Amino acid sequence: MISPTLMELLGIDDYEQLVTQRKAWVDQALAAGLGDDERDPRWTGGIAVGSYDFVESVQLELGYSAIGRSIDDIGGSSVLREDETGYDVILT
Repeated sequence: MISPTLMELLGIDDYEQLVTQRKAWVDQALAAGLGDDERDPRWTGGIAVGSYDFVESVQLELGYSAIGRSIDDIGGSSVLREDETGYDVILT
């Protein structure tokens, strides 16, 4: 089940409203041309996506877990993401 804190951050009162809102978000993305063959890095590479205030509040709620995560502006939305690190570690 969805945590009450997340529901508050989303401004949603109950689970049924969350289901309805999620469907609206998906329909909006599909109408914007984000179909099966396209990937929007804001949604697939981010921990939280939305207005700067929303993303910042998620970052604060994550507390210690948000260390090393930054807020970036991508395509007119703010995105909370982890810093990208390479996989070129030398093992000796």
